[in-house]
Amino acid sequence: MVWEDKKRYDFIEDSIKALDVEIQRLKEDGGKDILLFDGKYLGMSGNKYIYFFNLEEEIYLMDDAPVKVKCNKITTEGVAIFCQGFEILLALNDRLSSPLKNAILQSELWELLVALQKRLRELPDKGNFPLVRSVADLARSFAESGELICQGQKRAITKALKDKITFIWGPPGTGKTYTLAQIALKSFLAGEKVLILSHANIAVDGAIEAIAKQISEPMMATLLDKNQVFPVVRYGYSRSDFLRHDQYYSSYNQALNSEPDLKDRIKELEEKIKETEDRLQRVALFQRLGKLKNKVTDIEKETVIPKSKVVGTTISKAQVDPVIFKGSFDVVLLDEASMAYIPQSLFAAGLAGKRIVYLGDFKQLAPIAMTDGFLVDKWLKRYIFEFTKVKERVDQGLFPPHLAMLNKQRRMHPSISGFVTVNIYNHLLQNHNSVEDNRPWNEVFHLLDTCQMLSITMRDRNDSRFNVLHAFLSVIIALNYNEEKEGSVGIITPYSAQSKFINNILKDIFGAKKWPVNAATVHRFQGSERETIIFDTVDSFRLKRPGILLTSNEREQAQRLINVAVTRAKKQFVAVSNMSYWKSRLSKESILYKLLAYLQEKGAEYNFMGNYKKSYKQIHLLTDNKLGIRHHPNFDGSGMDRLLSRVVKDLTEGQSIYISCPNGGEATAKSLEKVFTQLPNLQKKKITIKAEKPEQLPPSLQRYAEKDSFAWLPLLIVDKKIIHYGFPICVDEQVKDVMLIRFEGEATGNFLASQLGFDDDIGSLLGDDVRVDFRGFVENNFLCPRCKDPMTVKKSKKIGKYFLGCSGYPKCSYIANDMLSILDEYLRFFPACCDRCGGAMAAKLGRNGVFIGCSNFPSCRKTANVGSVC
Repeated sequence: MVWEDKKRYDFIEDSIKALDVEIQRLKEDGGKDILLFDGKYLGMSGNKYIYFFNLEEEIYLMDDAPVKVKCNKITTEGVAIFCQGFEILLALNDRLSSPLKNAILQSELWELLVALQKRLRELPDKGNFPLVRSVADLARSFAESGELICQGQKRAITKALKDKITFIWGPPGTGKTYTLAQIALKSFLAGEKVLILSHANIAVDGAIEAIAKQISEPMMATLLDKNQVFPVVRYGYSRSDFLRHDQYYSSYNQALNSEPDLKDRIKELEEKIKETEDRLQRVALFQRLGKLKNKVTDIEKETVIPKSKVVGTTISKAQVDPVIFKGSFDVVLLDEASMAYIPQSLFAAGLAGKRIVYLGDFKQLAPIAMTDGFLVDKWLKRYIFEFTKVKERVDQGLFPPHLAMLNKQRRMHPSISGFVTVNIYNHLLQNHNSVEDNRPWNEVFHLLDTCQMLSITMRDRNDSRFNVLHAFLSVIIALNYNEEKEGSVGIITPYSAQSKFINNILKDIFGAKKWPVNAATVHRFQGSERETIIFDTVDSFRLKRPGILLTSNEREQAQRLINVAVTRAKKQFVAVSNMSYWKSRLSKESILYKLLAYLQEKGAEYNFMGNYKKSYKQIHLLTDNKLGIRHHPNFDGSGMDRLLSRVVKDLTEGQSIYISCPNGGEATAKSLEKVFTQLPNLQKKKITIKAEKPEQLPPSLQRYAEKDSFAWLPLLIVDKKIIHYGFPICVDEQVKDVMLIRFEGEATGNFLASQLGFDDDIGSLLGDDVRVDFRGFVENNFLCPRCKDPMTVKKSKKIGKYFLGCSGYPKCSYIANDMLSILDEYLRFFPACCDRCGGAMAAKLGRNGVFIGCSNFPSCRKTANVGSVC
């Protein structure tokens, strides 16, 4: 189509171009395979097969994003219903065959963006385009006032019922979902058709459930009597048990109940499947069942949705489903609008015949885009509140007339809301009378300062960060609150590596049982709430600089993140943080500094040892004594012997021993010598020691050691399942509270072994006749083109990457850029086999440089770093 007036459509063209950039990036990365494991079949919902899987890594997927899953030679398509932390819920078109131990997930996220581009191109031809144009015009100019006149739920509802464009600013706990439900219900009762959209299934569920609560029994009877279908429906997969099973609010269930004969045939087939054991017969029955349920879906799309008056679904589904984007709606309510791309918000306006209402909090996290650059930053990393300059005006103390604020929070203890009220919401947020709480603030806020403990932060291969001590302490604190019956508990961290580590600990403790504690990054917690939140700030020594997530002022990233972390808590908030580290690295104006200062002033020091003694019995019960802590003020005489007795026992029974040994002075060598002199049959054990200073080790252990400048953690791993954190013993002037943490768990052991490079040992696979390692191969075959000295393999002290450099450094600083081809040549001369599947190991290039990986990827994901063959 040719647009006659280009200026009228420049915002559409720019949006499409920004999406193009993101699509290209997603295509470059996205054919990435993601490993799923420990799957569970949860049954059918409509005509979809519902599966739960654990994820190998934390990923970002929009709700209702299209996916492909490969499992046991079956490949099927579907959508991601929910993806948080290291868990994913999938609705698939076909049933997978057991076992569900491993599967491969492929997500072509760009398909959603391509669909969005198509919807944007269609906008100028729609009768609703003037409303879209009006939204875009707000980016240029509008009237403003020095006073925020429209405050509170009643005024916000009234405004949304009469104005063409309304922005509702809803900080945490201010009743945004209730307000949305009231607008939807009143609009419907006035004869209008309403569409409720959000980026998340859980938000759509909450909106429909809120409407259901406001429909009385007499109103329910009237609605059923006067309408051919029940007028309020949830369209698409719901995570709510109530909505999934309700005969009216589920559009699928309405369609199913409208055809009794079809419903009976489906029920009969489901009973036959339960009774049938033959695998081939079950497959045939499932195929017949799928066809019948597809007929129900056709009825849902052709009859139920067109006749419904209030429809709730995700914005992703709206972009791809004709029953929505070709439908006719008077009012569109976009919830969590601060998490939607600007093009999505414009598309939502294009679905509205009369009014568009945007609800959200522009002080929380912004949308996520993978690409950088002007267009993406402008259109995909900002939200509609920024595009229309609502946020800019509010920050200046000028309030646009189309803005309403929900200014009274009903969820958080006043001490929790007090911090964000002053430091984020500029005193505009108030406490509703219903949240009065007589508990003193020092019972609500707690701080565990780890500055005198072995609090050490490391980077993983993706440059994310983890802190072993903080992870264990956070889990123990969370379990203590759970034992004290303090309600729901969550652990929040800014880094995906720490989230993964904590989830591995929880997996080893609880296994297949329901976990009483949830752990995730801040981004994954937005939209959720818990009675108690433990906030692990992770960063600590020996990293010189803190990560940008908690310190960046760019687009208020740190402020938004801290806001979300704090406001997830309803009753208690505990921070686990190294105060000495942060005080030496933060300005007094930074939001994290203000939070930590607030905790110190208003809260109380968390009595870890006192609370731990209370919770020890519970942990013993839940974990079969997998987790134990001992506190050791000194290391002389019998105290040292008691401390090390369990270490000796574990080493005696174990076969493979991995030790990370930092420069810890005399106590380090002494503790190692005490332990290893008691071990029988030492020569039969596989021992690997990575040490900062191997020369400081006892002479008997130096032959097992290799120098590693990044061996910062005092850590022992036995058979990749028993961990002792705090051994070898390290004592210095700063560390006064030394703990030995013993934990037993394969997931945690494998995670730490992999992160510290102990999982990278493939040298033994090269064969007994091989005598040349990769460093020797390079030094014997390649000369520096500048000075003619031998090239060699080096490791960056700053970021831990391997590279090829001149051995004549610092006289010659030449660095080669052909390491991949040289390593590939080496592995052809000296082939190595994968110890997991027997496949050939090959040189590969990843986002963090050259590494060695199994050639059978993605079915086998064994990797090793270059140092393993040096």
